[in-house]
Amino acid sequence: MALISGRRAPHAGATANQTVPTGPAAGQVVAPAQARTFGYVTAALRIGLGWIFLWAFLDKLFGLGHETESKAAWINGGSPTNGFLSHATTGPFADLYQN
Repeated sequence: MALISGRRAPHAGATANQTVPTGPAAGQVVAPAQARTFGYVTAALRIGLGWIFLWAFLDKLFGLGHETESKAAWINGGSPTNGFLSHATTGPFADLYQN
């Protein structure tokens, strides 16, 4: 790195008045408000999808009564997916699920 007026230049051959491009990609400019909004939206989607899967798991585990009755819960020795896997399957993989 070259020394220019007592400071190191960002790269060899740079002058004191040159700036180093920063950002997501060279030539691409993203407004800070748009990036922040995109971050909030993607965070909300991740949290929402996570809650959907967590709720389905908790319902199957404890039999909260939404889709799984208490007697069919995993902690009570039930199998919440037994009815679907043994009776409602059709197609080329039906034997795999029913077994």
